[in-house]
Amino acid sequence: SGLYTCYNLLKINKNYKILILEKNKENGGRIQTLNYKKTTYEAGGARFHDKQLRISKLIHELKLDKLKYKISNDTIFLPYPINKYDDVPYLNDMVTRIKNTNNHLTKFTHENGFIFNINKVISKINSLIKNKKISNNYLINHTLVEVIKNKLNYKDLEKIIIEIFEYCSELYVLNAYKAIKLFNTDFNNKYQYYILSGGLLQIINKLENIINKNKNVTILNNYYVDHVRRHTSKNTSSNFIINKEFNCSNIIFCLPK
Repeated sequence: SGLYTCYNLLKINKNYKILILEKNKENGGRIQTLNYKKTTYEAGGARFHDKQLRISKLIHELKLDKLKYKISNDTIFLPYPINKYDDVPYLNDMVTRIKNTNNHLTKFTHENGFIFNINKVISKINSLIKNKKISNNYLINHTLVEVIKNKLNYKDLEKIIIEIFEYCSELYVLNAYKAIKLFNTDFNNKYQYYILSGGLLQIINKLENIINKNKNVTILNNYYVDHVRRHTSKNTSSNFIINKEFNCSNIIFCLPK
């Protein structure tokens, strides 16, 4: 978000004097592409869909369109071992059972199992919301895990979901109101999903190359902002001072939450 903000500011005025303070060693936030034995792995953000307009526009501006690669809209979540929850009867209406075959889902196991469908759980919660059995105020003040535990009558379902489902922030960081909205939009399998051939880190590399060409921009990595305060003196043109070290007129906080 820091690089992206700087990139957009420079489009407005390339003469802006900008300082980016990055607490991590590398730029890119959650985007982390790894290469191992000629194979590319995404250790952070991995896919995007055609309704995520900002990243689609950015990929186009950075001339990376040719690297967009269509992938399946379905997301598969499997427990390990694959038959771990076979004795949980209520899961039958939330999963797709699979038998031992030689297809790509079960080639690593000799056991039967299931594909867990998180959207079936969300659908049950949406039904309770529609029937006014869960209020927006309740959703705002609880996490999705808490809603599943307290409002759906399935013993230990929240524990099973935490173990199988990969996206922890949607389960117990976001409030349930925002999390359900996210599932109904961003995790909607009606959209066409893509990956970027070669990895999303190419976006970060392109942004860095553009920004580093501008002598008015400085990036400091491994820098932790401890405090920010307003200037009280009228004898300075700066409005803020950061860590008693940097004076600035404006501050943009690019934070994860």
